[in-house]
Amino acid sequence: MAPKSDTLSDVKMENLKHFARTLLQIAMIAVFVTVVVAVVIFVAVVVLKLSPETTAYVVLISLGLTIGGYVYWSARWHAYWAPISKPVITKKWTDSADHRMETVVENAIVQAGEYVRSSTLRVSIYNRTTGRRLARTVVGETAEFLGLHGIGMWFYIPDRFHARIDGLVCLDPQTGRWIYHVPKSEIRGVNRVAGKGKFSVDRVAEDNDGETDPVIIQLSEVRPNLR
Repeated sequence: MAPKSDTLSDVKMENLKHFARTLLQIAMIAVFVTVVVAVVIFVAVVVLKLSPETTAYVVLISLGLTIGGYVYWSARWHAYWAPISKPVITKKWTDSADHRMETVVENAIVQAGEYVRSSTLRVSIYNRTTGRRLARTVVGETAEFLGLHGIGMWFYIPDRFHARIDGLVCLDPQTGRWIYHVPKSEIRGVNRVAGKGKFSVDRVAEDNDGETDPVIIQLSEVRPNLR
């Protein structure tokens, strides 16, 4: 049974939820901006006794910083809540309670305006019987999916913006947690080579002179290094 988000009715429901979350965020930022403006005016006028012109400038700067900070913070969540996605790979499994589960690597489609459209890798875990989503991890817009090998789902992430982790990583398909990590500071790139699960990893040389040493690794033989 496919996850509920794959059916037309549930896509519509996800869209409604997405719209409701947008309205809630607008209400939240309106309240937050009102509070910030009130506090700034109180401090500027009552405490610092600034002139009306200076107070106006301070209020405008505070508004710009508040809205800019909110836009930056909320951008990380767009791919998480995006109702439309395209599956890359699906792994079906059964948990300890004999529930039928499904872990999906998918590209979340984020539409920002008429012409701006982005695709961001994320991993979602569903209960196949109920269609309920149990966990979701956003991997990143620039991340590369390396495949399902050995201990889990492998990615190379050059940008920490979404996942808050970079480099060569592996995600446990049953928990949605990172179980292996070598940071980007130690690995500059990962390239596929002949053979299933084999990759050439450009490791930074030990003398750290900017050079890299290509190392062939078999991902199916790598063990977890995170708890």
